[in-house]
Amino acid sequence: MTAKDVGALLDEKDKAAILRMGRKPLLAAYRVAHEGLSTGPLSGIGRAPKRWDASQIRELAEKLSGAPVYIGHYSGVGPRRPVGYVLRAKSLVGADGAEAIAVLAIEDPRAAWEIDDGALDTASVEADLALEPMGDKEWKVAAVESVTGLALASARRHSPGFRHATLLACAQELDADQTAPTQPPVASSVEESAGKIIEKLNLTEAEQRFVLKRVAERLGNEAGESEDVKNEVGMAITALDEAKRLYRRPPAQAPVPFERRRGPLNYTDPEHNELIPRSGRRYGGT
Repeated sequence: MTAKDVGALLDEKDKAAILRMGRKPLLAAYRVAHEGLSTGPLSGIGRAPKRWDASQIRELAEKLSGAPVYIGHYSGVGPRRPVGYVLRAKSLVGADGAEAIAVLAIEDPRAAWEIDDGALDTASVEADLALEPMGDKEWKVAAVESVTGLALASARRHSPGFRHATLLACAQELDADQTAPTQPPVASSVEESAGKIIEKLNLTEAEQRFVLKRVAERLGNEAGESEDVKNEVGMAITALDEAKRLYRRPPAQAPVPFERRRGPLNYTDPEHNELIPRSGRRYGGT
Protein backbone atom coordinates (compact mmCIF):
# COMPACT_ATOMS: atom_id res chain seq x y z
CA MET A 1 0.00 0.00 0.00
CA THR A 2 1.30 3.47 -0.92
CA ALA A 3 0.58 6.91 0.48
CA LYS A 4 -1.81 7.47 -2.43
CA ASP A 5 -3.71 4.34 -1.42
CA VAL A 6 -3.96 5.71 2.14
CA GLY A 7 -5.36 8.97 0.76
CA ALA A 8 -7.94 7.07 -1.28
CA LEU A 9 -9.45 5.72 1.97
CA LEU A 10 -10.15 9.27 3.18
CA ASP A 11 -12.80 11.73 2.04
CA GLU A 12 -12.65 15.53 1.89
CA LYS A 13 -14.00 15.81 5.44
CA ASP A 14 -11.11 13.68 6.72
CA LYS A 15 -8.53 15.75 4.82
CA ALA A 16 -10.03 18.97 6.18
CA ALA A 17 -9.70 17.55 9.71
CA ILE A 18 -5.98 16.95 9.06
CA LEU A 19 -5.50 20.57 7.99
CA ARG A 20 -7.22 21.82 11.16
CA MET A 21 -4.68 19.97 13.33
CA GLY A 22 -2.01 22.61 12.64
CA ARG A 23 1.06 20.38 12.80
CA LYS A 24 0.81 17.47 10.39
CA PRO A 25 0.19 14.11 12.03
CA LEU A 26 1.75 10.89 10.77
CA LEU A 27 -0.90 8.94 8.88
CA ALA A 28 -0.68 5.18 9.34
CA ALA A 29 -2.89 2.52 7.75
CA TYR A 30 -3.37 -0.79 9.56
CA ARG A 31 -5.29 -3.95 8.77
CA VAL A 32 -7.00 -4.35 12.14
CA ALA A 33 -9.52 -7.15 11.58
CA HIS A 34 -10.64 -9.70 9.00
CA GLU A 35 -13.32 -12.28 8.42
CA GLY A 36 -12.67 -15.56 10.20
CA LEU A 37 -11.23 -16.24 13.66
CA SER A 38 -9.71 -13.91 16.23
CA THR A 39 -8.15 -15.04 19.51
CA GLY A 40 -8.04 -11.86 21.59
CA PRO A 41 -8.73 -12.06 25.35
CA LEU A 42 -12.23 -11.86 26.81
CA SER A 43 -12.78 -10.19 30.17
CA GLY A 44 -12.80 -12.84 32.91
CA ILE A 45 -12.12 -15.66 30.44
CA GLY A 46 -8.79 -15.01 28.76
CA ARG A 47 -7.96 -15.76 25.15
CA ALA A 48 -10.80 -17.44 23.31
CA PRO A 49 -11.52 -18.10 19.60
CA LYS A 50 -14.22 -15.83 18.17
CA ARG A 51 -15.80 -16.28 14.74
CA TRP A 52 -16.39 -13.09 12.68
CA ASP A 53 -18.53 -12.89 9.56
CA ALA A 54 -18.43 -10.15 6.94
CA SER A 55 -21.35 -8.19 8.44
CA GLN A 56 -19.65 -7.92 11.85
CA ILE A 57 -16.36 -6.80 10.24
CA ARG A 58 -18.32 -4.03 8.48
CA GLU A 59 -19.98 -3.07 11.77
CA LEU A 60 -16.59 -2.99 13.50
CA ALA A 61 -15.17 -0.68 10.81
CA GLU A 62 -18.14 1.68 11.13
CA LYS A 63 -17.72 2.03 14.89
CA LEU A 64 -13.92 2.22 14.84
CA SER A 65 -13.74 5.68 13.21
CA GLY A 66 -12.93 8.32 15.83
CA ALA A 67 -11.67 5.82 18.43
CA PRO A 68 -8.57 6.80 20.44
CA VAL A 69 -5.25 5.07 19.70
CA TYR A 70 -3.00 3.85 22.54
CA ILE A 71 0.34 2.12 22.92
CA GLY A 72 -0.52 -1.31 24.34
CA HIS A 73 -3.64 -2.45 26.17
CA TYR A 74 -4.68 -0.93 29.48
CA SER A 75 -2.57 -2.27 32.34
CA GLY A 76 -5.03 -1.30 35.07
CA VAL A 77 -2.65 1.27 36.59
CA GLY A 78 -3.44 4.97 36.13
CA PRO A 79 -5.01 6.63 33.08
CA ARG A 80 -3.82 6.06 29.52
CA ARG A 81 -2.83 8.91 27.23
CA PRO A 82 -3.89 8.51 23.58
CA VAL A 83 -1.20 9.06 20.95
CA GLY A 84 -3.72 9.81 18.20
CA TYR A 85 -7.06 8.61 16.91
CA VAL A 86 -8.65 6.62 14.10
CA LEU A 87 -9.30 9.13 11.35
CA ARG A 88 -11.27 6.69 9.20
CA ALA A 89 -11.94 2.93 9.11
CA LYS A 90 -13.43 1.06 6.17
CA SER A 91 -14.41 -2.48 5.32
CA LEU A 92 -12.79 -3.82 2.14
CA VAL A 93 -12.53 -7.23 0.49
CA GLY A 94 -9.08 -8.79 0.87
CA ALA A 95 -7.37 -12.17 0.76
CA ASP A 96 -9.18 -13.30 3.93
CA GLY A 97 -12.59 -12.03 2.83
CA ALA A 98 -13.94 -8.87 4.47
CA GLU A 99 -11.28 -6.89 6.34
CA ALA A 100 -11.27 -3.64 8.32
CA ILE A 101 -8.60 -1.10 7.35
CA ALA A 102 -8.04 1.84 9.72
CA VAL A 103 -6.19 5.07 8.91
CA LEU A 104 -4.74 6.60 12.08
CA ALA A 105 -3.73 10.20 12.71
CA ILE A 106 -0.74 9.93 15.08
CA GLU A 107 0.11 13.17 16.89
CA ASP A 108 2.58 11.87 19.48
CA PRO A 109 6.21 12.21 18.19
CA ARG A 110 7.51 9.10 19.93
CA ALA A 111 4.67 6.93 18.64
CA ALA A 112 5.13 8.35 15.14
CA TRP A 113 8.83 7.49 15.27
CA GLU A 114 8.17 3.91 16.40
CA ILE A 115 5.55 3.38 13.67
CA ASP A 116 7.81 4.74 10.95
CA ASP A 117 10.67 2.63 12.33
CA GLY A 118 8.51 -0.52 12.15
CA ALA A 119 8.49 -1.10 15.92
CA LEU A 120 4.69 -0.73 16.24
CA ASP A 121 3.68 -3.01 13.38
CA THR A 122 0.41 -4.47 14.63
CA ALA A 123 -2.86 -3.23 16.12
CA SER A 124 -5.56 -4.76 18.31
CA VAL A 125 -9.12 -3.48 18.62
CA GLU A 126 -10.61 -2.92 22.08
CA ALA A 127 -14.38 -3.42 21.82
CA ASP A 128 -17.49 -4.55 23.67
CA LEU A 129 -18.96 -7.53 21.80
CA ALA A 130 -22.21 -9.45 21.96
CA LEU A 131 -21.24 -13.15 21.73
CA GLU A 132 -23.08 -16.37 21.10
CA PRO A 133 -21.59 -19.77 22.12
CA MET A 134 -20.51 -22.16 19.35
CA GLY A 135 -19.75 -25.42 21.12
CA ASP A 136 -17.61 -25.59 24.25
CA LYS A 137 -14.68 -23.36 23.32
CA GLU A 138 -15.63 -21.12 20.41
CA TRP A 139 -17.84 -18.01 20.25
CA LYS A 140 -19.65 -16.23 17.44
CA VAL A 141 -19.62 -12.43 17.30
CA ALA A 142 -23.29 -11.50 17.09
CA ALA A 143 -22.79 -7.72 17.29
CA VAL A 144 -20.20 -5.04 17.95
CA GLU A 145 -21.77 -2.94 20.68
CA SER A 146 -19.01 -0.31 20.95
CA VAL A 147 -15.34 0.29 20.18
CA THR A 148 -13.32 1.86 23.00
CA GLY A 149 -9.88 2.07 21.42
CA LEU A 150 -7.13 0.67 19.24
CA ALA A 151 -3.92 -0.62 20.86
CA LEU A 152 -0.63 -0.59 18.91
CA ALA A 153 2.14 -3.08 19.65
CA SER A 154 5.06 -5.03 18.21
CA ALA A 155 4.13 -8.32 16.54
CA ARG A 156 7.47 -9.74 17.71
CA ARG A 157 6.45 -9.28 21.36
CA HIS A 158 2.67 -9.49 21.33
CA SER A 159 0.20 -11.72 19.49
CA PRO A 160 -2.66 -9.68 18.02
CA GLY A 161 -6.20 -11.02 18.23
CA PHE A 162 -6.40 -11.18 14.43
CA ARG A 163 -3.49 -13.11 12.96
CA HIS A 164 -2.99 -10.83 9.95
CA ALA A 165 -3.41 -7.49 11.75
CA THR A 166 -0.47 -5.45 10.51
CA LEU A 167 0.87 -2.05 9.50
CA LEU A 168 0.27 -1.49 5.78
CA ALA A 169 1.70 1.98 5.14
CA CYS A 170 2.48 5.31 6.75
CA ALA A 171 2.89 8.73 5.17
CA GLN A 172 3.28 12.40 5.98
CA GLU A 173 1.96 13.58 2.61
CA LEU A 174 -1.03 11.88 1.01
CA ASP A 175 0.28 12.41 -2.53
CA ALA A 176 3.69 10.82 -1.84
CA ASP A 177 4.16 7.55 -3.73
CA GLN A 178 6.02 5.64 -1.03
CA THR A 179 5.46 2.44 0.88
CA ALA A 180 6.10 2.21 4.60
CA PRO A 181 7.84 1.72 6.89
CA THR A 182 10.28 3.84 4.90
CA GLN A 183 14.05 3.98 5.40
CA PRO A 184 15.69 7.42 5.59
CA PRO A 185 18.13 8.00 2.72
CA VAL A 186 21.82 8.65 3.30
CA ALA A 187 22.40 12.43 3.17
CA SER A 188 25.52 14.48 2.72
CA SER A 189 25.60 15.44 6.41
CA VAL A 190 24.28 14.20 9.73
CA GLU A 191 22.03 17.24 10.08
CA GLU A 192 20.47 16.78 6.63
CA SER A 193 19.95 13.06 7.19
CA ALA A 194 18.39 13.64 10.63
CA GLY A 195 16.25 16.44 9.20
CA LYS A 196 14.73 14.10 6.61
CA ILE A 197 13.76 11.68 9.39
CA ILE A 198 12.25 14.15 11.86
CA GLU A 199 10.24 16.00 9.21
CA LYS A 200 7.89 12.99 9.29
CA LEU A 201 7.25 13.50 13.01
CA ASN A 202 4.81 15.87 14.66
CA LEU A 203 7.39 18.25 16.19
CA THR A 204 7.40 22.00 16.75
CA GLU A 205 10.32 24.08 15.46
CA ALA A 206 11.84 24.20 18.96
CA GLU A 207 11.52 20.42 19.32
CA GLN A 208 13.14 19.90 15.91
CA ARG A 209 16.06 22.15 16.92
CA PHE A 210 16.42 20.19 20.15
CA VAL A 211 16.63 16.84 18.32
CA LEU A 212 18.95 18.11 15.57
CA LYS A 213 21.31 19.74 18.07
CA ARG A 214 21.55 16.57 20.15
CA VAL A 215 22.20 14.35 17.12
CA ALA A 216 24.83 16.74 15.74
CA GLU A 217 26.57 16.95 19.12
CA ARG A 218 26.82 13.16 19.36
CA LEU A 219 27.80 12.42 15.75
CA GLY A 220 29.35 15.65 14.55
CA ASN A 221 28.10 17.00 11.22
CA GLU A 222 30.15 15.09 8.69
CA ALA A 223 28.66 12.48 6.36
CA GLY A 224 27.35 9.62 8.51
CA GLU A 225 25.89 6.16 8.10
CA SER A 226 22.11 6.21 7.68
CA GLU A 227 21.54 3.59 10.41
CA ASP A 228 23.70 5.49 12.93
CA VAL A 229 21.76 8.71 12.33
CA LYS A 230 18.46 6.85 12.59
CA ASN A 231 19.43 5.34 15.95
CA GLU A 232 20.61 8.70 17.30
CA VAL A 233 17.34 10.37 16.27
CA GLY A 234 15.46 7.68 18.21
CA MET A 235 17.55 8.35 21.33
CA ALA A 236 17.11 12.11 20.86
CA ILE A 237 13.31 11.67 20.73
CA THR A 238 13.53 9.79 24.06
CA ALA A 239 15.60 12.65 25.52
CA LEU A 240 13.02 15.12 24.18
CA ASP A 241 10.20 13.27 25.95
CA GLU A 242 12.20 13.42 29.21
CA ALA A 243 12.95 17.12 28.73
CA LYS A 244 9.26 17.91 28.21
CA ARG A 245 8.25 15.77 31.19
CA LEU A 246 10.67 17.54 33.50
CA TYR A 247 9.65 20.93 32.15
CA ARG A 248 6.01 20.22 33.09
CA ARG A 249 6.96 19.04 36.58
CA PRO A 250 6.67 21.73 39.34
CA PRO A 251 10.14 23.10 40.25
CA ALA A 252 11.85 21.69 43.32
CA GLN A 253 12.08 23.85 46.45
CA ALA A 254 15.88 23.93 46.43
CA PRO A 255 17.22 22.95 43.00
CA VAL A 256 20.82 21.83 42.82
CA PRO A 257 22.92 24.18 40.61
CA PHE A 258 23.65 22.64 37.22
CA GLU A 259 27.41 22.99 37.68
CA ARG A 260 27.30 20.70 40.74
CA ARG A 261 25.29 17.97 39.06
CA ARG A 262 26.67 14.84 37.54
CA GLY A 263 25.02 12.77 34.85
CA PRO A 264 22.54 13.86 32.13
CA LEU A 265 21.71 17.46 31.29
CA ASN A 266 19.44 19.25 33.77
CA TYR A 267 16.44 19.84 31.51
CA THR A 268 14.61 21.76 34.25
CA ASP A 269 17.23 24.51 33.96
CA PRO A 270 16.09 27.10 31.34
CA GLU A 271 19.73 27.62 30.38
CA HIS A 272 19.94 24.02 29.15
CA ASN A 273 16.38 23.37 27.91
CA GLU A 274 15.39 25.23 24.77
CA LEU A 275 11.79 24.13 25.20
CA ILE A 276 11.36 26.49 28.19
CA PRO A 277 10.30 29.96 26.94
CA ARG A 278 12.51 32.92 27.90
CA SER A 279 11.56 36.56 28.03
CA GLY A 280 12.39 38.48 24.89
CA ARG A 281 12.63 35.33 22.72
CA ARG A 282 9.98 33.39 20.79
CA TYR A 283 9.77 29.63 20.70
CA GLY A 284 7.40 27.19 19.06
CA GLY A 285 7.55 24.56 21.82
CA THR A 286 4.99 23.57 24.39
